[in-house]
Amino acid sequence: MKILLATDGSPSSEVAARSIAVRPWPAGSAVKIISVADVHLAPAPGNWFVPDSHYLKLLHDLQEHARDAIEQAEAEIKEKNPALTLSSEIIVGNTRETILKQAEDWGANLIVLGSHGHKGINRFLLGSTSQAIAARAKCSVEIVRGEMAEP
Repeated sequence: MKILLATDGSPSSEVAARSIAVRPWPAGSAVKIISVADVHLAPAPGNWFVPDSHYLKLLHDLQEHARDAIEQAEAEIKEKNPALTLSSEIIVGNTRETILKQAEDWGANLIVLGSHGHKGINRFLLGSTSQAIAARAKCSVEIVRGEMAEP
């Protein structure tokens, strides 16, 4: 079984990692943990909109946050389910497109991600990554919500 965990380090992502860690999986199962550094403001031509230094600092900060999110998920899964084979990757790109492409390229059987639970205007403005993934993925998708009690 190939499980793709998309994490952003949020509480819902932590619960998603925990949900993978505590379940029995078939022998030989692998988990690929990804975190996407999604920079919404790319440098404009002529550098008049976003200076290169600002963009590079933002990208560096997002990559550091992604690294922390992956390390947190890896630690959770290794501690509770050391039989799983783990790999990880930080990817710069559009979050939705990157998750879908990674799942397809890697041949994932399951995508697991947390739901932020945005409602109303926030959902309208921010969109729902989990909903977009569930609607477009070519494999099963598990959206983890809320809190999960420790076993």
